[in-house]
Amino acid sequence: AAANHQEKNADFFVAHGGAEKIPSGAEESAARVAEFLSTASRADLAARAEKMRDMARPQAAARAAEICMQEARGKTQ
Repeated sequence: AAANHQEKNADFFVAHGGAEKIPSGAEESAARVAEFLSTASRADLAARAEKMRDMARPQAAARAAEICMQEARGKTQ
């Protein structure tokens, strides 16, 4: 990924309480996921899900494309 953007995305969600960052590496990741899921409460998982929903921007890609097209049209006219 360009400029490690996926890790930056993950860091954003972690910082806002919506996610848990799990290092890559198959065995380590599987153990960490299992540990997290076995210790997380249902209330904690629900709270994280709500935070992720609050951060969601379902139309972000379409809006970004629209802005790019507006800029492109403005620069060619």
